[in-house]
Amino acid sequence: MHRFRLNKILALVPMVALALLASLAFLSPARAEAQVVAKTNIYRLYNPNTGEHFYTASLGEAKSVTTAGWQWEGIGFTDSTSSEDGSPVYRVYNPNPGGRHHLTKSAAEKNWLVSLGWKDEGVAWYEAGDGNLYRVYNPNSGEHHYTRSAGEANYLKSIGWRLESTNAWKVGVEGDYVPVPGAPFRLEASSWGYPAIYEVQTDGSLKEVERKLSDVEKVAVAIAEKYGSGTDYFLINDVWGLKLTVLKRQNGSWSVFRNIRINWNGGKKTNTGVKKIVAKAPLDNNGSLWKDGADVNPWFTATDLYYEQSPTYVFGGISHGRYEAGKGYWNAQGFHEGYSDWANKPASSRHGGTGCTCLDNDDAKWIYDNIPVNTTVYAF
Repeated sequence: MHRFRLNKILALVPMVALALLASLAFLSPARAEAQVVAKTNIYRLYNPNTGEHFYTASLGEAKSVTTAGWQWEGIGFTDSTSSEDGSPVYRVYNPNPGGRHHLTKSAAEKNWLVSLGWKDEGVAWYEAGDGNLYRVYNPNSGEHHYTRSAGEANYLKSIGWRLESTNAWKVGVEGDYVPVPGAPFRLEASSWGYPAIYEVQTDGSLKEVERKLSDVEKVAVAIAEKYGSGTDYFLINDVWGLKLTVLKRQNGSWSVFRNIRINWNGGKKTNTGVKKIVAKAPLDNNGSLWKDGADVNPWFTATDLYYEQSPTYVFGGISHGRYEAGKGYWNAQGFHEGYSDWANKPASSRHGGTGCTCLDNDDAKWIYDNIPVNTTVYAF
């Protein structure tokens, strides 16, 4: 009797478990996503020149657009490449100058735009998933933008975009993606302002692998590698080319950090060769080097420092330096503020002086504030 009842109860357990699993699967969005026949990534790219976003289900097209100058923004959302999963999403293109792409689930909207001269590019993909896609519109540029992020949609709305739909069509839930085929793989692009090689990860994220240097930058890096520096900075002073190149060492490697225009300079009187930053001139309360009651040469960073028993008379009888008891007059060559109205004067009109390198005020201050003593300076 008891054995019969126990067997009957045990026979019901698998049935109950299956029913429970079925109910859980019915409630789970992940299951609905798993049943998509041909789920695919929709890649999102950005044009830094026009502000336009571009969406494509084609990885090949995404790669091509990136190398053409668009910024890779990864996976915008997921949908499907099969009509078995949902309704079609159409893509049309405005062929007029500055033309943009437009995406819509509405055949009527697509046909209306085509009647106005837009090019019908057919079905882009098919909707599929449990997530909502927000569609916003910029009334100033005429651009539409699509995102599954409520935060991004609300931010754009706060700065003047119009929220046209909170459910333009169905997409995968936020964070859903298909591992990018062939990833990791590399792309060469200059979309971020300089040529570089980037690596696309399986989740669509991007990381910079190698910056591709110009020939000039390669020479600068080679010089820094040859002479080294006592700090993580290295300066290359092209006294006749009127350019100061700042390199920075990061993770053991040198790279060009910034280029600074030289206003005018001492030309042949500038001491060339390999030297170091040896001192920063003392400043008065106005941020200028003080000498016997006169302000001269703000933000003076010295590469050659020496003392003289009498002042060196330049700039209307004022010395570069100041008197220090027991040493004499502080004098030097180096970098300091120049005058921007000299920038376009011919070389023959530039100050011959004592060989200092003159910069715009902001640049001279940046050197003074950021380049440490003991930094190597290569001047030629």
